[in-house]
Amino acid sequence: MGQKSNPKSLRIKYKGWESNWFPSQNNQYKDFAYSDFVIRGLVNKELERAGVSDIRILRKAKYTEVYVVVARPGIIFGKNAIDLGVLNNSISNKCGSKISIKVLEQKNPDTSSKLLAQWISGQLEKRVPFRRAMKMAVKRCKTAGGLGIKIICSGRLGGVEIARSESYKEGKVPLGTFRTNIDYSFTEALTTYGKIGIKVWVNKGDHFEEFNYTLPDNQKKNKKDKKYVNAKKN
Repeated sequence: MGQKSNPKSLRIKYKGWESNWFPSQNNQYKDFAYSDFVIRGLVNKELERAGVSDIRILRKAKYTEVYVVVARPGIIFGKNAIDLGVLNNSISNKCGSKISIKVLEQKNPDTSSKLLAQWISGQLEKRVPFRRAMKMAVKRCKTAGGLGIKIICSGRLGGVEIARSESYKEGKVPLGTFRTNIDYSFTEALTTYGKIGIKVWVNKGDHFEEFNYTLPDNQKKNKKDKKYVNAKKN
Protein backbone atom coordinates (compact mmCIF):
# COMPACT_ATOMS: atom_id res chain seq x y z
CA MET A 1 0.00 0.00 0.00
CA GLY A 2 3.05 2.25 -0.14
CA GLN A 3 1.87 3.87 -3.35
CA LYS A 4 -1.31 5.10 -1.61
CA SER A 5 0.42 6.79 1.34
CA ASN A 6 2.38 10.01 1.58
CA PRO A 7 6.09 9.05 1.87
CA LYS A 8 6.75 12.06 4.11
CA SER A 9 4.27 11.05 6.80
CA LEU A 10 5.56 7.47 6.79
CA ARG A 11 9.13 8.68 7.42
CA ILE A 12 8.54 11.30 10.11
CA LYS A 13 10.75 9.29 12.47
CA TYR A 14 13.74 9.76 10.16
CA LYS A 15 13.05 13.08 8.42
CA GLY A 16 11.56 15.11 11.29
CA TRP A 17 8.70 17.59 11.30
CA GLU A 18 8.43 20.56 8.94
CA SER A 19 6.95 22.64 11.77
CA ASN A 20 8.24 22.43 15.34
CA TRP A 21 6.08 23.93 18.08
CA PHE A 22 4.03 22.98 21.11
CA PRO A 23 0.84 24.87 22.10
CA SER A 24 0.62 25.72 25.79
CA GLN A 25 -3.17 25.94 25.53
CA ASN A 26 -5.66 23.88 23.53
CA ASN A 27 -7.02 26.87 21.60
CA GLN A 28 -3.52 27.76 20.33
CA TYR A 29 -3.31 24.73 18.06
CA LYS A 30 -5.66 26.11 15.40
CA ASP A 31 -3.93 29.51 15.54
CA PHE A 32 -0.47 27.99 15.05
CA ALA A 33 -1.69 25.72 12.24
CA TYR A 34 -3.31 28.64 10.39
CA SER A 35 -0.21 30.78 10.97
CA ASP A 36 1.97 28.06 9.40
CA PHE A 37 -0.36 27.96 6.39
CA VAL A 38 -0.11 31.75 5.93
CA ILE A 39 3.69 31.75 6.32
CA ARG A 40 4.23 29.01 3.74
CA GLY A 41 1.85 30.63 1.26
CA LEU A 42 3.50 34.07 1.45
CA VAL A 43 7.05 32.71 1.33
CA ASN A 44 6.32 30.49 -1.68
CA LYS A 45 4.66 33.41 -3.48
CA GLU A 46 7.28 36.11 -2.78
CA LEU A 47 10.38 33.91 -3.20
CA GLU A 48 9.12 31.88 -6.15
CA ARG A 49 11.96 33.06 -8.44
CA ALA A 50 14.55 31.81 -5.95
CA GLY A 51 13.26 28.21 -6.19
CA VAL A 52 11.95 27.34 -2.72
CA SER A 53 12.56 23.66 -1.99
CA ASP A 54 11.77 23.50 1.73
CA ILE A 55 10.32 25.64 4.52
CA ARG A 56 10.89 24.81 8.18
CA ILE A 57 9.14 26.65 11.00
CA LEU A 58 10.59 26.71 14.51
CA ARG A 59 8.52 28.50 17.17
CA LYS A 60 10.29 29.86 20.22
CA ALA A 61 8.94 31.62 23.30
CA LYS A 62 8.95 35.19 21.95
CA TYR A 63 9.29 34.83 18.18
CA THR A 64 9.17 32.40 15.25
CA GLU A 65 12.10 31.38 13.05
CA VAL A 66 11.34 30.51 9.41
CA TYR A 67 14.11 28.64 7.57
CA VAL A 68 13.74 28.83 3.79
CA VAL A 69 15.85 26.51 1.61
CA VAL A 70 16.27 27.91 -1.92
CA ALA A 71 18.05 26.74 -5.07
CA ARG A 72 19.08 30.25 -6.22
CA PRO A 73 20.14 32.35 -3.19
CA GLY A 74 21.74 34.90 -5.52
CA ILE A 75 18.27 36.22 -6.35
CA ILE A 76 17.78 37.06 -2.67
CA PHE A 77 21.29 38.34 -1.89
CA GLY A 78 22.26 39.66 -5.35
CA LYS A 79 22.14 43.16 -6.87
CA ASN A 80 18.37 43.27 -7.32
CA ALA A 81 17.83 41.52 -4.01
CA ILE A 82 14.42 40.73 -2.59
CA ASP A 83 13.80 42.79 0.56
CA LEU A 84 13.32 40.17 3.25
CA GLY A 85 12.49 42.90 5.75
CA VAL A 86 9.31 43.79 3.85
CA LEU A 87 8.33 40.12 3.61
CA ASN A 88 9.07 39.65 7.29
CA ASN A 89 6.90 42.61 8.27
CA SER A 90 3.98 41.51 6.08
CA ILE A 91 4.05 38.02 7.61
CA SER A 92 4.34 39.46 11.13
CA ASN A 93 1.32 41.69 10.56
CA LYS A 94 -0.82 38.79 9.31
CA CYS A 95 0.29 36.32 11.97
CA GLY A 96 0.44 38.76 14.87
CA SER A 97 3.87 37.57 16.07
CA LYS A 98 7.54 38.39 15.53
CA ILE A 99 9.06 36.53 12.56
CA SER A 100 12.71 35.97 11.67
CA ILE A 101 13.36 34.66 8.13
CA LYS A 102 16.62 32.85 7.45
CA VAL A 103 17.73 31.64 4.03
CA LEU A 104 19.72 28.45 3.35
CA GLU A 105 21.01 27.09 0.05
CA GLN A 106 19.80 23.85 -1.52
CA LYS A 107 22.92 21.78 -2.15
CA ASN A 108 21.69 19.61 -5.03
CA PRO A 109 18.60 21.19 -6.66
CA ASP A 110 18.14 18.50 -9.33
CA THR A 111 17.43 15.84 -6.67
CA SER A 112 14.72 17.91 -4.97
CA SER A 113 11.26 16.57 -5.82
CA LYS A 114 9.63 19.96 -5.23
CA LEU A 115 12.00 21.80 -7.58
CA LEU A 116 11.64 19.12 -10.25
CA ALA A 117 7.83 19.26 -9.99
CA GLN A 118 7.93 23.06 -10.26
CA TRP A 119 10.22 22.82 -13.28
CA ILE A 120 7.88 20.37 -15.05
CA SER A 121 4.95 22.65 -14.21
CA GLY A 122 6.74 25.61 -15.78
CA GLN A 123 7.53 23.62 -18.92
CA LEU A 124 3.91 22.51 -19.34
CA GLU A 125 2.70 26.10 -18.91
CA LYS A 126 5.11 27.07 -21.71
CA ARG A 127 3.41 24.48 -23.96
CA VAL A 128 6.36 22.05 -23.95
CA PRO A 129 5.14 18.47 -24.72
CA PHE A 130 4.54 16.66 -21.43
CA ARG A 131 6.50 13.54 -22.41
CA ARG A 132 9.54 15.62 -23.28
CA ALA A 133 9.32 17.57 -20.01
CA MET A 134 9.04 14.37 -17.96
CA LYS A 135 11.97 12.69 -19.73
CA MET A 136 14.15 15.77 -19.28
CA ALA A 137 13.33 15.87 -15.55
CA VAL A 138 14.23 12.17 -15.21
CA LYS A 139 17.54 12.77 -17.00
CA ARG A 140 18.39 15.76 -14.79
CA CYS A 141 17.71 13.78 -11.62
CA LYS A 142 19.76 10.76 -12.68
CA THR A 143 22.64 12.98 -13.80
CA ALA A 144 22.63 14.74 -10.41
CA GLY A 145 23.00 11.43 -8.56
CA GLY A 146 19.42 10.38 -7.80
CA LEU A 147 19.10 6.61 -7.33
CA GLY A 148 15.59 6.55 -8.75
CA ILE A 149 12.74 8.80 -9.82
CA LYS A 150 9.06 8.38 -10.58
CA ILE A 151 6.83 11.03 -12.19
CA ILE A 152 3.07 10.98 -12.74
CA CYS A 153 1.20 13.65 -14.71
CA SER A 154 -2.61 13.63 -14.64
CA GLY A 155 -5.14 15.76 -16.49
CA ARG A 156 -5.93 16.81 -20.04
CA LEU A 157 -2.47 15.95 -21.30
CA GLY A 158 -1.79 17.48 -24.69
CA GLY A 159 -5.15 19.26 -24.60
CA VAL A 160 -7.25 16.15 -25.25
CA GLU A 161 -10.87 16.09 -24.06
CA ILE A 162 -10.57 12.98 -21.89
CA ALA A 163 -8.23 13.28 -18.90
CA ARG A 164 -5.70 10.53 -18.27
CA SER A 165 -2.49 9.80 -16.37
CA GLU A 166 0.99 9.08 -17.72
CA SER A 167 4.03 8.08 -15.69
CA TYR A 168 7.77 7.66 -16.13
CA LYS A 169 10.01 5.71 -13.80
CA GLU A 170 13.74 5.08 -13.81
CA GLY A 171 15.84 3.39 -11.15
CA LYS A 172 14.52 2.10 -7.82
CA VAL A 173 11.79 3.88 -5.86
CA PRO A 174 10.94 1.51 -2.95
CA LEU A 175 7.98 3.27 -1.32
CA GLY A 176 7.46 0.45 1.17
CA THR A 177 11.03 0.54 2.53
CA PHE A 178 10.90 3.10 5.32
CA ARG A 179 14.68 3.32 5.75
CA THR A 180 14.95 4.67 2.19
CA ASN A 181 14.93 8.45 1.90
CA ILE A 182 12.06 9.13 -0.53
CA ASP A 183 11.48 12.79 -1.36
CA TYR A 184 7.90 13.41 -2.54
CA SER A 185 6.17 16.49 -3.87
CA PHE A 186 2.98 17.50 -5.66
CA THR A 187 2.14 20.60 -7.68
CA GLU A 188 -0.26 21.73 -10.39
CA ALA A 189 0.37 23.27 -13.80
CA LEU A 190 -2.17 25.92 -14.82
CA THR A 191 -2.52 25.41 -18.57
CA THR A 192 -5.02 26.92 -21.01
CA TYR A 193 -6.94 23.62 -21.13
CA GLY A 194 -7.12 23.09 -17.36
CA LYS A 195 -5.01 22.00 -14.42
CA ILE A 196 -2.47 19.18 -14.70
CA GLY A 197 -1.41 17.45 -11.50
CA ILE A 198 2.27 16.53 -11.17
CA LYS A 199 3.63 14.06 -8.61
CA VAL A 200 7.35 13.38 -8.19
CA TRP A 201 9.12 10.76 -6.07
CA VAL A 202 12.94 10.82 -5.79
CA ASN A 203 15.04 8.10 -4.15
CA LYS A 204 17.98 9.69 -2.29
CA GLY A 205 19.34 6.48 -0.80
CA ASP A 206 19.35 5.15 2.76
CA HIS A 207 20.90 8.27 4.30
CA PHE A 208 18.64 10.76 6.10
CA GLU A 209 20.14 14.19 6.72
CA GLU A 210 18.90 16.03 9.80
CA PHE A 211 17.78 19.58 9.08
CA ASN A 212 20.47 21.98 10.31
CA TYR A 213 18.91 24.98 12.07
CA THR A 214 22.10 27.07 11.74
CA LEU A 215 23.22 29.60 9.17
CA PRO A 216 26.27 29.06 6.92
CA ASP A 217 29.55 30.69 8.02
CA ASN A 218 29.48 33.26 5.21
CA GLN A 219 26.15 34.63 6.47
CA LYS A 220 27.25 34.64 10.11
CA LYS A 221 30.45 36.60 9.41
CA ASN A 222 28.69 39.21 7.29
CA LYS A 223 25.56 39.56 9.38
CA LYS A 224 26.06 43.36 9.63
CA ASP A 225 26.12 43.67 5.84
CA LYS A 226 22.73 44.62 4.41
CA LYS A 227 23.00 41.83 1.84
CA TYR A 228 22.98 39.21 4.57
CA VAL A 229 20.39 40.69 6.92
CA ASN A 230 17.81 37.92 6.99
CA ALA A 231 14.98 39.84 8.62
CA LYS A 232 14.28 42.87 10.73
CA LYS A 233 13.11 42.11 14.24
CA ASN A 234 10.35 44.34 15.52
